[in-house]
Amino acid sequence: MKINKFIKKLDKQRKLDMKISQNDNFDKLYNDFQKSSRYIDQEQKRMMQNQKDMKKHFDELTERVNKG
Repeated sequence: MKINKFIKKLDKQRKLDMKISQNDNFDKLYNDFQKSSRYIDQEQKRMMQNQKDMKKHFDELTERVNKG
């Protein structure tokens, strides 16, 4: 009888440990996802700014060519 109770306790503890571990893994994955999302947002903003700068430069060159 005592052995069965002990085994049940161990099993409960193991299940609890697994849940805690899964939660930790989820938190880590979620944090990684958040970081990558912020990085992607920053890259998109940078690319948009580069595109605007290139368009401005192209427009200036076109204007100079048309004047010349």
